[in-house]
Amino acid sequence: MLTNESDGDYYFIPYDCPNGADVTKKAINQLAFKKITSRINTTKTVILLDTCQSGSMASQELVNTSVNRFGGNTGVAIIAGASSRENAIDGYKKHGIFTYTILDAMSNKKVYDFQDRLGIGDIAKYVKYLLPKLAKEEFGHEQNPTVYLNGDTTFAIG
Repeated sequence: MLTNESDGDYYFIPYDCPNGADVTKKAINQLAFKKITSRINTTKTVILLDTCQSGSMASQELVNTSVNRFGGNTGVAIIAGASSRENAIDGYKKHGIFTYTILDAMSNKKVYDFQDRLGIGDIAKYVKYLLPKLAKEEFGHEQNPTVYLNGDTTFAIG
């Protein structure tokens, strides 16, 4: 992700975008991202973003798009691996540090609830705890996830 200096918008840069390319032509800006995700026809949504400045894409407005469309029986979770001003650490145990914490939550029975289910709210809590701790201890780096939860986020994903 990066901020385009000409328009001030944040862009998600896909893996096949060449270095030095005009991001306004190849990357996905916030408005396009919102349009794409708003077309997903579901009442339960999880969006995980593991990129630098990914907190820029995560927003209450993006959460509200789904909640307003489907009403009260929705659950929306957006978890970004960094704030809007932070770089995301890559190369921790073969993953980005954010992805590592998600996978660790999924394999850690202590994160599961009393019914042996793993809810997205539980993952969010775990990531908010573990990610900054690992980033600081392992890399001396400040990295804090951005989390937006709305509606029924007790739905199980594992």
